[in-house]
Amino acid sequence: MIAAEAKSATRRFRFGVKARLITAFGAMLLMMIAVCSLAVLSFLDIGAGLSRITDKSLKAMATASHLSQQSESVVGQAPALAAVSGPTERETIGSQIQDQMDWLNALIDEVSEDNNNGANLTSIRAQSQELSELSVTLGQYVDKRLNLEDRSRHLLERLMALDIQVATITMDLGTTPEMTLALAEWRQSAGEAVVVLLGSLSTVGGHMPIHLKKKFKTYIATMETFPKEGPWAPIAALTADIKQIGLGEQGVFESLKALKGVLLAIRGTLARDRQVSSMLVAASSLLMDAVSETAEAEARQARSDLQERTVMLVVLSLVCLLLFGILVVHVQRVVLDPLARLRDAMLRPPGQAPPHVESVDADDELGDMARALEQYASAINQRERALRISDRRFRDMAENVPGMLFQWRVLVPAEGEVQKDGAQEDGGQKDGGGAFVYVGPRCQDLFGVSPEAVLEDWRALGIGPADQNVWLDRSRLAARDMGGWVQEGRRPASNGEVRWWQLMAAAAPGTEPGEVILNGMLTDITLQKTAEREIHAARTRAERALAELRATQDTLVQTEKLASLGQMVAGIAHEINTPLGTGITGASFLDQECREVTRKFRGNALRRSEMETFLAQAEETAGLIFTNLRRAAELVQGFKQVAVDQVTDDRRVFDLAQYVEEILISLNPRLRKTNLTVRRDIAPGLVLDTYPGALFRIVTNLVMNSLLHGFDEGAEGEIAVVARRLEEEWIEVTYTDTGHGIPKEVQPRVFDPFFTTRRGSGGTGLGMNIAYNLVTQSLGGRISLESGEELGVRFVITLPVRAPKTAGSSVPVTPLGQNTEFLSGEMS
Repeated sequence: MIAAEAKSATRRFRFGVKARLITAFGAMLLMMIAVCSLAVLSFLDIGAGLSRITDKSLKAMATASHLSQQSESVVGQAPALAAVSGPTERETIGSQIQDQMDWLNALIDEVSEDNNNGANLTSIRAQSQELSELSVTLGQYVDKRLNLEDRSRHLLERLMALDIQVATITMDLGTTPEMTLALAEWRQSAGEAVVVLLGSLSTVGGHMPIHLKKKFKTYIATMETFPKEGPWAPIAALTADIKQIGLGEQGVFESLKALKGVLLAIRGTLARDRQVSSMLVAASSLLMDAVSETAEAEARQARSDLQERTVMLVVLSLVCLLLFGILVVHVQRVVLDPLARLRDAMLRPPGQAPPHVESVDADDELGDMARALEQYASAINQRERALRISDRRFRDMAENVPGMLFQWRVLVPAEGEVQKDGAQEDGGQKDGGGAFVYVGPRCQDLFGVSPEAVLEDWRALGIGPADQNVWLDRSRLAARDMGGWVQEGRRPASNGEVRWWQLMAAAAPGTEPGEVILNGMLTDITLQKTAEREIHAARTRAERALAELRATQDTLVQTEKLASLGQMVAGIAHEINTPLGTGITGASFLDQECREVTRKFRGNALRRSEMETFLAQAEETAGLIFTNLRRAAELVQGFKQVAVDQVTDDRRVFDLAQYVEEILISLNPRLRKTNLTVRRDIAPGLVLDTYPGALFRIVTNLVMNSLLHGFDEGAEGEIAVVARRLEEEWIEVTYTDTGHGIPKEVQPRVFDPFFTTRRGSGGTGLGMNIAYNLVTQSLGGRISLESGEELGVRFVITLPVRAPKTAGSSVPVTPLGQNTEFLSGEMS
């Protein structure tokens, strides 16, 4: 034991291969460090010179070039600023010019840090400052132009209003021809004056013809000749307004004169802006030339230093190569030759006895490697035995899996190389597409052909020509992308049936260059395909039935809308009949009285008292006719709007109280046949921006639902519509009746389409479904219900003042089996 410990201690301090290599490469590293240190010290000065060129001179040249480009960019924005058409555009372009001026000043500061050309920099700073001041001045002129143009627009609006007043003004001057002629003459002069002002405002760029102002003064002088008091006072006031608009300090002609001056100032500023920019570009070019000369001088000096250091580095490199050759010879003798002998021992043919290396007893690393080689040979023998066991297990698995295991070999050509058909016949890639390298034993059971026959020719599987082409294409693609390969196909069986097969494989690298092995399994999926066809047929039948159901729903919705419109027409016709009948009666009475008075007047038998009586009766009858005709007109107007809302889906702004009143009027024919009272309690000022057609259908469905389900025939009760504002953007509409109510067991289904308890009494089962969809989807609101037997119903509808932009009043009918969250309601 003591001898072994002594031997181990001796090996710790042996001068083995590791120590030899460390010594050799350490010496070589020291030589390289010495040469590199000398080279680094030699080139430090060159690096400093190049740094001065790149960090200062070249940077200064680039900055001077950017300075010239930026000055041109600033001037390029000036015409756009002068041509802006509004404050927003003025603010945007002004901000862009200010940002560019800031960048220009930053460039000037940057080039000033590392440059001594003071005269050029002083000139550039002065020109940049002037360019900035010109930009500010131009912005001020543009603001004045925009203000003047805005004033012109206001004057134009006033002129249009005055033109309407001139055309419609009347005065109590009697009906004498002289007064009528005077009013026509004044109106003609006033109209001509307004036309002159409008023509002046339409001139471009403030270039107003002088004769327009003279002509305007002539018209004003003519208008001022008319009286100014009494009945002429309104005309005199209009004359003063027209004169003020034309000749006042803020009038048309003064505004056009000011606009012309501003435009001239803008053109002058733009000209000076271009001149200053040209001077700034010239000064930037001079600065760039001076910086270029300095950079060229520094570059010549750096080139000279580089040549001297290069000669020194070449001499040192030759010395280093000589020393390196000596070290290589030493390493070859003490390290590489023993390693070659060890390699020869490792490359002996397999199956022979474990190799014996000559250096197995050497007391260094090579001896350690030789001894390890003998141990590895013994380990390989053990692994071969384990591999045989694993191969037996794999065969058992291949014989019991539900499909055929396989390995498909594909050779992927290198980039730029074209794979020719049949080029790898001897390598297992037949016809250039691939070939089986392994076929599982289940091949005979599934495809009726032996694995050997498939290995010889893979077409023996009986796959059709089209599937064979797909097979080859997809296998190449999977091998190229190192991805998966999935394919399905059909093949004829021996009994005449058509069998389906499915292939699933994954790519793995092969052992040869460009070789890819696709490992996968081929299974029979005929039963699965049969089940899929049956499922597809069942789904097709279900979709056809759903389409027919939706078509039926749409037809019923349209029928309900047309029926509701017909009821409304009948109600309006009944309402209009009373005022029209009264009006016709009054007109007939007035016609009879007129005939009687005319007869007495022509026979000179008309007395003063009879004439006074006739006039009183005519005034009273005319008032009665006017009142009834106005009522009929209001009913027709309301009917027109409600009818349009019901058959269209347009959005508009309307007063809720007025619109609900029009809806209830259209329902009067049905309500009058009952003993029900309708109470309205709607807060004033509730104005909605939404879809009135949708609201019409909601209220109509609720009322008709109450009449059909809530009350027995002849029963007394009350229907109430109450509305109030909840907050700024929401209102609450409450609909109640005192009828029978809805049983608890029915409430969860009231919003289902086609659900009704009066199927044989006119109920379609769509009323409450339509109302729910209109509230929640078209109007963007919510609906809830409180009801119980013999307690009536109470619907609470919460609506936004402004309907969502994406909403519409079309009615999306909820399909069967897709009932929304229950919010309750009565059945239709």
